[in-house]
Amino acid sequence: MDDGQVYRKVIALQGHGNFLTHIDWSVDNMFLRSVSGNYDLLYWDLQEMKQEGNKQKIRGIKWETNNCILGYNVMGIWPSRDRGTDINTVGRSNNHQILVAGDNYGFLSLFRYPCTSFKAESHESKHHSSHVTGTKFLFNDQVVISSGGVDAVLLQWRLVDKKGRAHYDSI
Repeated sequence: MDDGQVYRKVIALQGHGNFLTHIDWSVDNMFLRSVSGNYDLLYWDLQEMKQEGNKQKIRGIKWETNNCILGYNVMGIWPSRDRGTDINTVGRSNNHQILVAGDNYGFLSLFRYPCTSFKAESHESKHHSSHVTGTKFLFNDQVVISSGGVDAVLLQWRLVDKKGRAHYDSI
């Protein structure tokens, strides 16, 4: 089954003070970014196999994925502190236009991407009975899958315009 191939650890990238919650790969696979349970956002140079701290270099990286709940492109998803919520998961559409976020109260929120405005406008819907553990756009960007925590349910969402048509340009 494995055709004689095995995996061997090359190196351990160390720097977080807590467990990892999210990772993203750069388009060229040269960089990685990660978020920990302490809400630390770290960047990694995979050629040098070390943490990258050069802000100019970091600013120019194009990301293949956007699973990290922290960073400039998602800073507008965080509600005000008086709401007392945490964002557990984000997923960016494949065309880089929409971001879906799931929180610890069971809400899914749709934002324009990038989402850089403080308390950005969103379309919000609550259908999970507890925290949302995962969100993912499918290949055509018209369907989102969300997973719940305590309710242990997978939900499929179709993105529609205000008239209910399967279209997402108006979001």
